[in-house]
Amino acid sequence: MSISTLPKYVKEKIVNIEGESSSVEAVKNPDVKVWEIADLHNTGLSIQKIADTFQGLSVNEVKAALFYYKRNRKRINQQIRAHK
Repeated sequence: MSISTLPKYVKEKIVNIEGESSSVEAVKNPDVKVWEIADLHNTGLSIQKIADTFQGLSVNEVKAALFYYKRNRKRINQQIRAHK
């Protein structure tokens, strides 16, 4: 996915996982990964509780991450499984 098509609060970040470079989408300020937010949401946490879990994360940033997740569910679910 191109950076220009990411929601306002979401950015792409290149990370190194087990010797391989991979792109992971993260929320701006703070640098919380979209898969972390999606995983908490999937366990039943509300948007407000997720924002409260990560100091400095706004409700709008959580909403943007979940919007991105819903449009890229397969990719983000793979990232969630990779970190379990």
